[in-house]
This record gives sequence, structure tokens and C-alpha cells, in this order.
Amino acid sequence: MQRESLEQLYKLVVITQEEELDCGQFYEVMDVFAEMCMNGEDAGKYYPLVDHHLRLCKSCREEYEGYLDCLKANHE
Repeated sequence: MQRESLEQLYKLVVITQEEELDCGQFYEVMDVFAEMCMNGEDAGKYYPLVDHHLRLCKSCREEYEGYLDCLKANHE
């Protein structure tokens, strides 16, 4: 493994929590989380596991950002 990959893996291991969401659980609340963010609310305060999952999972983060972009476009 390259050094960069090892460093990234180490960071993920360090921030892993005892309780976490899987991708399916994330998708169940992604829309609520995104709406809260759009309304200027601190969604991470109410959904800390969702916020944590977004930091860990690149795939879900990309889906979330795409969903958020769609919401923003519809609110303009």
C-alpha cells in the first residue's frame, strides 16, 4: 500500500465510533438531514450519526451532495 492510502485508512480507524450508521440507514434519513441543512439548522446536532457517516463514507457523501444540489436548484 502507498503511504497516502495507509494514512487515510489510519484516519478512518481512529474516528470509527462504537455506534455507526450503515449506508442503508443513512439513506433513510438523508432527505430530512438535507432539508434541515437547507433551512440553516444544525442537522449534525440532531443527527450526529448521520453527520459522522457523511465524514466517513465517500459514496454517501457524493450522493448527499448531489441531493443537496438538487434541493438548492429547486429553491432558487
